[in-house]
Amino acid sequence: MLLTYAGITETGEKVRGNFWGSRDELVASLRHQNIFITAIREETRKFKKGKYNIRRLIGELEQISYMVSAGMQIDKAIATIIKNANRKSTVEFWQGVLDGLKAGKQFSIALKEGVAAHRLQLSDLHINIISVGEEIGDMKNSLHKVLSYLRFRNGLLNEIKSALAYPTFLVFVSIVAVISISCFILPKFSTIFSPGELRQLPLISRIVIGFGNALNQNMSLVFAGGIFLVFVLIGLISFVDMKKLATSILSRIPGVKNLFFDLELASLCASLGVMLDGGVNIGKAINLSKGVVRTQAMKNLLEETIQDLKKGTKI
Repeated sequence: MLLTYAGITETGEKVRGNFWGSRDELVASLRHQNIFITAIREETRKFKKGKYNIRRLIGELEQISYMVSAGMQIDKAIATIIKNANRKSTVEFWQGVLDGLKAGKQFSIALKEGVAAHRLQLSDLHINIISVGEEIGDMKNSLHKVLSYLRFRNGLLNEIKSALAYPTFLVFVSIVAVISISCFILPKFSTIFSPGELRQLPLISRIVIGFGNALNQNMSLVFAGGIFLVFVLIGLISFVDMKKLATSILSRIPGVKNLFFDLELASLCASLGVMLDGGVNIGKAINLSKGVVRTQAMKNLLEETIQDLKKGTKI
């Protein structure tokens, strides 16, 4: 549950805030911070359900960036996000980050722990950019750079999805059409011919009609097998190793190979630009950018580049 509390510090300063958890956890947390509790109230807001995702994280990081740019402290900005949140998952995520800050952790470390706990696709590259901003005292620009890169990456992915939507739809419709024709139309053709006439048909015709009859006679098995296959594919896609294997295979297909190279190069250049602009040296920037690219060939190229840079070769 979401609790609102008020208290007084050892120096006599009045504090207010929000806490996601039980009353006992709140009391223990405030005692650890040497805050004397004056009031605790349970919020009665109704929260929407839904898993926390990278899209919401980007939007809330943007809000935090605006508040920090206006001179607000990072913990106050996060408290504002929690106060205005309408989803339980959002409150849980940012409350965890806020607790990390109150425990003395850097924002980048607390954010990294929150990202790991909610299994979000935010690479170490973005965390390191924020960390660099903390070190040089320029959190505003570091957040702006991270948001710019995330918007670029998501925009690129959305364009790819849009480009693939129509071909995917055509493939799906084609598969449905083939199965429908095989199950309902081809079996009717087989009743036109006698067994002797069927044997006189060309081999390809006999195979097609036989395939249609087999599907028609085992409709329930075909339907169950199709559903099982869909779930298996969804399960395989969720594994990181399977994603790596699919990427490795697609990156070797002629035509698709060039597309993959262009996408990798775009992501690499964008990440290098953000890192270099944030004050990271070129060697560390290239090393961190290895987490952005997906193909092994590009990772090997970056590793070779790092070794050559150490030898004094220009980039």
